[in-house]
Amino acid sequence: MKTRIFKAMATMLLFFGILVVTLPAYALPFRIEGAVGVWNHDPNGMINYNGDDIELNNDLSLGDRNDINVWFRIEHPVPLIPDLKVQYTPIKVKDSNSISRKLSFGDHPFENAINSELELDILDVQLYNHLPFLEMASLEMLDITYGLNLRLLNANAFIEEVQTLNARSKSFSTPLAMLSVGFRIAPVSSFSLVGELKGTAYSGNHWYDATAGIQVAPFIDFVFLGVGYRYQDYKMDDIKDVTADQTMQGWFAELGFRLE
Repeated sequence: MKTRIFKAMATMLLFFGILVVTLPAYALPFRIEGAVGVWNHDPNGMINYNGDDIELNNDLSLGDRNDINVWFRIEHPVPLIPDLKVQYTPIKVKDSNSISRKLSFGDHPFENAINSELELDILDVQLYNHLPFLEMASLEMLDITYGLNLRLLNANAFIEEVQTLNARSKSFSTPLAMLSVGFRIAPVSSFSLVGELKGTAYSGNHWYDATAGIQVAPFIDFVFLGVGYRYQDYKMDDIKDVTADQTMQGWFAELGFRLE
């Protein structure tokens, strides 16, 4: 995981270096932004796959982990046509634990020390518009967006008994259509307050993903540093034999660029 993070950060730094050397002095007719960062998240809640409700913290001993987060957006001046944002968040948490009770996962009992792993690959493709005339009226200090987000989720859960090597796993993929709203408050060009909420709820299921943070450009206008907090809350009720009620939340830091 650390190798992936370092490679992503090195790639972004190289890209920034190229921009500094080659960026033209004139303004672009559109805005492009992107960032790569690290999210420190703490998984909580339960998962059930043809067995017992298994607690991520108490039963599996899953705790804080660092994962990368990458996003890119492009905004254009053409009226009515939505802007585009793409975001990718690969989540992988694993640990070992000596369980204190008998657990059943995938119709198989586990009674001794176990290894466990939970993976979520989240790809968001968001189409959004801006609240009309707000940026102009606020002299580009305030922007509110709204739109539709398509989330593609690939999930995998794995439990293995250390002594016997008996293991069970469950993988599935599902699309989620979510509504999105966002804001940006920029009293000066080098400082912004940003936030975003994506969510959906249907038939006893829900997925909420909220982010709030600060972006500052202390050195050059088109390179920014960001820090903030991200909170995810999701409930899946018997989707492909899996029931889950979980949260993942924590601080993130990112390095990004903005061209306009």
